[in-house]
Amino acid sequence: MNCTDWDELPPSIEILDVESVLLDANRFPRGNNVFNQSLHPITNKPFICSPGSLEYHQHTSHITDLWENYKSKSEYDLGGILTQIWNAWRVTT
Repeated sequence: MNCTDWDELPPSIEILDVESVLLDANRFPRGNNVFNQSLHPITNKPFICSPGSLEYHQHTSHITDLWENYKSKSEYDLGGILTQIWNAWRVTT
């Protein structure tokens, strides 16, 4: 998680392997919408497509779903965002 400008902006999130190398999209868990299999139009990298990630809120499909609507909710503090990603990973692997 890159938390630059937290909490004015949500964190930018990348999924890395044990050697800190960005996971290829084909290694993302399948079966849910959190781990997007396509490349993000701005970063050109695989991304977390879930409220609370910068990539979600910057994606053309979600630009009207504002971070402002989430950032004051406890499930969207840093721990809550990580927990949501972890739970999505566990369910699909």
